[in-house]
Amino acid sequence: MSIAARYHALTKYDVVNVRQGPGLDWAKQPPPFKEIVSRQRIELRRHPPVHVEAGRPVPSHADPVEQVDLPALSRLLFFANGVTGLIRYGQGGGQFLRAAPSAGALYPTEVYVAARDVPGLAPGLYSYLAATHELIRLWEDPGFETLGRACGDPEAFAALEAAVVLTGVHWRSA
Repeated sequence: MSIAARYHALTKYDVVNVRQGPGLDWAKQPPPFKEIVSRQRIELRRHPPVHVEAGRPVPSHADPVEQVDLPALSRLLFFANGVTGLIRYGQGGGQFLRAAPSAGALYPTEVYVAARDVPGLAPGLYSYLAATHELIRLWEDPGFETLGRACGDPEAFAALEAAVVLTGVHWRSA
């Protein structure tokens, strides 16, 4: 059995394993968001993903784009993994809701952007911070060669303006 299949078998929810486990340890919850300290922040909130028409939210500028720009990237990141709301409970506690649902609201997905030619964004590798709807620049090199080798098709990444990379923090789901 592959590591992925074994992980899935050990962590999937079913009547038997939910009742057999030790239960939730609320004191050891994983943080809901990755924290990265950096001054190289790109605020995306000035490019709102939605606007309100007749009292209902509608995606901002839903027309296809010929070149990826910062407003289009902002919308893509928000609808892929952004924070869409908060359910408040208890004494100031709450649960963030995200655009992409997650079993148990654990949200293991992290999003990165490799940018080469995005107007308004310097080339580099960025981490998307869903909690604040920002990009944090991690490296000047966007890493397209490495991504191409990892995906088994370096030529596919040769001419890309940008690539969105999804990773998983498995401990959040375990």
